[in-house]
Amino acid sequence: MIELILSTSFGFVCLCLLVLKERERTKDKERHFAIEKELLDRIMSRDYGEYSSVKNPMMSDSLDSENWTTSENETSIYLQALGEDLPPNLMSAYSTEKGAMSMVMEEWEKGMNRMQPYHKQWFLNIAYLLGFQHLVWHPARNRLWLPPSRRRQVRMTSNLLMSAYRINLSKLSGSSTAISVLPNSNEQEDVDAARLAQKVWFHIKNDIKWRQIKRRLLGWVLSTGNGFILTEWNPNSGEMLSQVEEQEVEVRKVDEQGNVIIGEDGNPVSEVKTEVIGVEQYRTGKVSMKSLSPFSVIPIGSGTEIEDCDSLIVGEWLSLEEIRRQFPEKGKYVVPEVRDTASTFEKFLDGLVSPTTSQINPQGSSGEPAEKGAVVKRYWQKSSPEFPSGRLIICANNVMLFIGDNPTPRDNNGDTPIPVVHYREIDVPFRLWGRSSIEDQIPDQKAYNKALSIILEHHSLFKGKWIVPRGAHLKESNLDSSADEVVEAIPIGGQMPYMANINPPQPTLFKVLEYHKQRSTSYRC
Repeated sequence: MIELILSTSFGFVCLCLLVLKERERTKDKERHFAIEKELLDRIMSRDYGEYSSVKNPMMSDSLDSENWTTSENETSIYLQALGEDLPPNLMSAYSTEKGAMSMVMEEWEKGMNRMQPYHKQWFLNIAYLLGFQHLVWHPARNRLWLPPSRRRQVRMTSNLLMSAYRINLSKLSGSSTAISVLPNSNEQEDVDAARLAQKVWFHIKNDIKWRQIKRRLLGWVLSTGNGFILTEWNPNSGEMLSQVEEQEVEVRKVDEQGNVIIGEDGNPVSEVKTEVIGVEQYRTGKVSMKSLSPFSVIPIGSGTEIEDCDSLIVGEWLSLEEIRRQFPEKGKYVVPEVRDTASTFEKFLDGLVSPTTSQINPQGSSGEPAEKGAVVKRYWQKSSPEFPSGRLIICANNVMLFIGDNPTPRDNNGDTPIPVVHYREIDVPFRLWGRSSIEDQIPDQKAYNKALSIILEHHSLFKGKWIVPRGAHLKESNLDSSADEVVEAIPIGGQMPYMANINPPQPTLFKVLEYHKQRSTSYRC
């Protein structure tokens, strides 16, 4: 009896253990399935619609890598959670995008390092133009720096550059730019097309506010010697329109009593009707034209013209709201980055405008930047044997926003160009980058400020330099401009305190001022 009870108890315990083990295994499967579903939805639902295309082999063959977006962090979480690889087609698309994004980031970093000598000179030009004319470039800190001054040193600045800059900017931007569209031939069809294009340009010119863009462009050209215009089609702007979505459906005909009409062949008679299934809203789109800072343009390849370069990267700081507006599907995955490290040139330029309180990256109480955004990098590639239609890659903070063909219309040779035009103030042979006349004005500005500072220092001596023998017990506070004041002093060796006789400054200094002032005015248009 005891053995029967023990065997029964042992069997019951084993059964309970099996049940518990199976239940735990079921929970593990459910937990594993939940993780898989959540992470797959996060990774793939962006473009693949609940992973349905991967389930269907017929749809898997038509996957396009342009619509595949993920981040390395999410993929690593997925692989760690599931302990297995992504499907081959999705892994291939992911690897393509990851490689393209890594290439853009690498070229951007190389380009920024390669552009350091030019950026140094442009920073100096803008600093002198803004009136910060006693700054020098600190090689160790890699930025503009104000060296310490000696005691009672006068640092006078008379900004001659700004007057010449304003005159040149006003003359160049005040005149109206005459742009004419020439027909390709004397045929009437080409002549009519040219007239139509001329009218289209007049409309675009008024719509994009060409005068403001031109003035901004000339500002960069005159200050750094280089300016850029980017022209592209923006599908997310323009007038909002609505279009009714209809679908043709086949329905059976019925008579007045609601009975199905039977044909001569004995089958129900059908007819095709159009039903409204929804309303689609879209924007008309319009031409977008804007001036680019030379600090944000990185040409890739050799050549003395943009047309000779293989590709070009444009980096632009945008707020998170603007990124999500321009890229509604994938912009929501972009996280903010610190602007201080993201765009060094903007930090430097802001430091010139406001040396004491920087507004580019104001820190809040939590230490995070008050303005949340990221640098959107656009990689434009022209036609090549590998990519006949060129490429356009847009990414921001390790998130791929777009990858596909270059949407720029083909030129007369049938190639897809880079939609960026380069303007220079002074062309330099065998060099892509132009030169600004401010670089030639800086030595004259330095000499003018130095001569003027010496004159002002000398002028301050005429307030009174007293020679007082030691022991005369004459207080410095007594030597002021008060009238009818009795000053007591003890003569030392029969010598009383007296005011020193200071000679006026040399006339050569005034000739130096006039010489460099005339040279500075010679750079006006």
